[in-house]
Formats: sequence, structure tokens, C-alpha cells
Amino acid sequence: MKQGMLVIITGCSGAGKKTVRRRLREDNPDLTYYPLYTTRLPKKKEQPGKDFCFISEAEFLDKEKEGDFLFSYKEGKLCYGIDKKATEKALSEGKVLLVDLSHPAAKELRKLYKGRYTLTIDIVIPTEDVLESRVRRGLHGLSPYQIHKAVREVSADNKDTADYDVVLNNYELKRTVKRCNQAIQGRLNYINTVEEGKEPPATYIIKRP
Repeated sequence: MKQGMLVIITGCSGAGKKTVRRRLREDNPDLTYYPLYTTRLPKKKEQPGKDFCFISEAEFLDKEKEGDFLFSYKEGKLCYGIDKKATEKALSEGKVLLVDLSHPAAKELRKLYKGRYTLTIDIVIPTEDVLESRVRRGLHGLSPYQIHKAVREVSADNKDTADYDVVLNNYELKRTVKRCNQAIQGRLNYINTVEEGKEPPATYIIKRP
């Protein structure tokens, strides 16, 4: 490829986007991932430098001021940022780079990277029952009203599937990862065909030219 490909994996809270991204790398070590910088505290089992780069708000603001982030955003009071140098280096070397983001962040990032070298994959929770179960597992100690409100918000976010290249219902993790791999390989084949000056398959459609 003339340049690398950015694969943005997105989805609502609890959809499994981070798990899918981890399994993709386990299946294919050639895929590249750089952990996001964040000001939030590590969750249980998260490893600094592997899942996220955990830094203070002051450190984050300094890096933002120095232009160290390709893209940065806030979710509530928490800050997140994508390393600029690492990302640009990977793409210039023709690598396939994975990043997992929430829907709002994914939409903003794809404005910066459009076209055939960007693939967006939306992971969707298949049913309302599964969605509610996953949300409740992560909300211990909240009132019934707070849980109900959170379920409604996640449910609405889960239905935000417009404008993504691929939308996958996460019925079963192994199947979802396999379909993600197929989507990535399909886009790579398309890119290579176009770069060779050949006519791509008529059945292959890119929504955002």
C-alpha cells in the first residue's frame, strides 16, 4: 500500500469494541495498536502502557499544548488522546493501525481521515436484553433510576449505526472477530487493486469516497 490503513472500531458502552480489538491483534500480530493517553484511573486488570497510557490532567494538557496528539477529546471530565508521532509513523510505513473509540470520538476522527485508507467498524449489542444486562453489570451501587437512565442512553447510542462502513452484531465474539478480519482484508484487497490500476469488484462499495 502507498500508505497505511486506519481501522476505527467503535460501539456503545459494553458492545465489546476493546475486546474485539484485543482479539484481532492476538489473531494477527501484524496489526498495530498504540494505547490512548487518558486522565482516568486504570480499571481492574488494565495494564498501563498496554491498555492505556495513564497520565495526570496537567501532563495531558502539556502534551496537548505541545501538539503531541493527533486527535484528543473529552468524555465527561476525562481526557483522551491519540499519539501523533506514533500514528503518523505507522501509517507512513504502510501498517494497519487499530483504534477503538466511542461513537462521538470515532465520528470526529474520521473527519480527519476519510476515504479508502480508513475503515470504520461499528460493534452493536444484538438485543435489548443483552444490552441491559451488560449495562447493569457495570453500574453497581447506583439507584434504579440511574441505572434505567443509563440503559436508555446506551440503548440510543447502540442504535447510532449511520455512516459506518461495517456494522456487526456482536452475537458471539469469535464470529465477530472473524467478520472484522474479513472486513479488514476486503478493504486491503480493494486498496491494492485500485493502486495497481485495476478495476475493483463491482460489489465492493465504500460509503465515503
